[in-house]
Amino acid sequence: MSQQQQHLALQRQGQIDLAVFAFKSGQFRNVTAAAKAYNISRSSLNRRLNRTASRHDTIPNSKTLTLTEEEAIVKYILDLASQGNPPRQSTVKEIASSILTAQGKPPVGKNWVYRFIQRRPELRTAWNRRIDYRRARCEDPKLIQEWFDVVKNTITKYSIY
Repeated sequence: MSQQQQHLALQRQGQIDLAVFAFKSGQFRNVTAAAKAYNISRSSLNRRLNRTASRHDTIPNSKTLTLTEEEAIVKYILDLASQGNPPRQSTVKEIASSILTAQGKPPVGKNWVYRFIQRRPELRTAWNRRIDYRRARCEDPKLIQEWFDVVKNTITKYSIY
């Protein structure tokens, strides 16, 4: 959804909220008059008055994992990446499918990982490439030391002895 569409959706949501408040406070005699005054549809106002949540505030039926489960997967991915071993997309798919299988649900679809990465800003994909031997010989010792620092921190963090 573009920024302009998001802005219009928020504006419409605000108009509906104002109409609900105005109707409940007695400024209008009926729902139709309130809807016309705020330039929204009567059915939208009726749904909101009957406490039906807006589409923006509900979790879609197509979302397979809960927010807590997704957070756990993100934490696991970031932990692996901090150790220098970011998982492949197939591994992320296997993790999510195993969570769902344990609950008796079907596994995630073939595009689930792509959509998951798109909706999680802290994740991004990158290609690993083999480094040329001649280039590896010329590496900066400071960068190499940083890698050993990451390994040391991981050993300390997970109490590996």
